[in-house]
Amino acid sequence: METCLKCSAKTLLNLSDIIYYADRSYNFPSSPLYDRSHNVSPPASNHSQCLREAVKCILRRIFRIFNRSHSLYLSDEELAEFQVHVDDSPHR
Repeated sequence: METCLKCSAKTLLNLSDIIYYADRSYNFPSSPLYDRSHNVSPPASNHSQCLREAVKCILRRIFRIFNRSHSLYLSDEELAEFQVHVDDSPHR
């Protein structure tokens, strides 16, 4: 479960929010990305989500492919190359 809302079809309480979250969870599911069996929450955060190891591995690989300068971050040019590669939209 990602979201919990109190709603009412009779009074239309939070009805638009329910439709929004249902659409969002269907079109952009996060459960394949997070391992919710680890309910460890950092003190400064209220999130109890840990990325799955496979997702971490994939993100590291993507970073290594596009980090041509071998720095600890992507430069503007590297980020622009990544965005063009993914969805043909240049970085602004």
